[in-house]
Amino acid sequence: MLVAILTRLRALLQRGRVAREVDDELQFHVAKETESNIKLGMTPTEARRTALRALGGIEQTKETIRDVRALSIDGIWRDLRYAIRGLSRVPGFAAVGILTLALGIGANVAILGVVDTVLLRPLPYFEPERLVAFTASDMKTGAEYEIFGMPDIQDLRAEKDLFEGLAAYQTTTAVLRGDETVERVKARQVSGEFFQVQGVRPQTGRWLASEDPPATVVLAHDFWRRRFGADTNVIGRTLELVGARHAIVGVMPPGFAFPADADMWTPITVRPFMTQRGVRAIQAVGRLKPATTVSEANIRMAAWSKRMALDFPRPHAAIQTRVLPLHDALLGSRKLPLVVIFGAVVAILLITVANVAALTSVRGTQRRAELSIRASLGAGRAHIVRLIMAESAVLGAAGGGAGLVT
Repeated sequence: MLVAILTRLRALLQRGRVAREVDDELQFHVAKETESNIKLGMTPTEARRTALRALGGIEQTKETIRDVRALSIDGIWRDLRYAIRGLSRVPGFAAVGILTLALGIGANVAILGVVDTVLLRPLPYFEPERLVAFTASDMKTGAEYEIFGMPDIQDLRAEKDLFEGLAAYQTTTAVLRGDETVERVKARQVSGEFFQVQGVRPQTGRWLASEDPPATVVLAHDFWRRRFGADTNVIGRTLELVGARHAIVGVMPPGFAFPADADMWTPITVRPFMTQRGVRAIQAVGRLKPATTVSEANIRMAAWSKRMALDFPRPHAAIQTRVLPLHDALLGSRKLPLVVIFGAVVAILLITVANVAALTSVRGTQRRAELSIRASLGAGRAHIVRLIMAESAVLGAAGGGAGLVT
């Protein structure tokens, strides 16, 4: 193995010397074979011709040796240089091919970036496939609800064998007062179990706890950087929200801003009317027990809905509560357009490939005479295929690079 590596390195660094050695070796072989033929009674001219015929021709043999070494760095670099020179002689073909690839790949990169971030990439939470959102349907009117009453949340929490945890939240806003500024911020109200259910630990400080007073706040990472310049000593400082000083107890890590791009989170305030059965004012997020699927959970939720309709017929009659993956709930109505866009992107990529393939086919037709001459001069089939592949590789690299830049 080491000998092979050293041999290839020598061939790369001493290309001229190696070529001369190959030529000398072939000439020596022809001379020895000619000498043998002369001893058999042939004339010198006939003897050399027979020796060359037996060898297959000096140039043809050199080409065969180069084919054997084709996968060396030297061979690859030589083919790429020739491909660049070849494309420079047909600037129109090169420009159209590169521009076509750049537009197709650029559009794909841009759209696929959005699709990957929104549709394909899992939520940055612990075991996100176990996180579910809750929705309710009125079977009589067809209305859909994503908000529940506090008694409903308590009843759902009682399903200990179905949910590992369940938290309530409200997508509220608040007015933040600074020394000289007033700003409306997305201050979401959450129950004490909210962060534990999500399974995301704070970057600095701690979570909210059930026993925390209302004037407590946890900051989102982006808000912390924007408002406090990523000051690590922010814990213990205060913010004035809705006229009250709120103590900062934690900062969440980058990427966590649930729900609805939150700037901060404060303990949920349960007002007396929210405790009445049938009053819907709160949303919920839950974490299923391990090995429990969404389908299995919805079977249980159907039984739960029937039981609630029997126990509390007025607010729960004809109401069917179910769960769906949190990722799907966050996508909502955006999922179908994204899938359509993804399909369009794939179609654009296929059209791009088809167009470049057609251009390459035309280019191959135009090079037929050139390739025929190369074959007649001793170029092997493998060498010709390498040259074509090298040109395609250069064209693809240039188009792909331009697409990524755009």
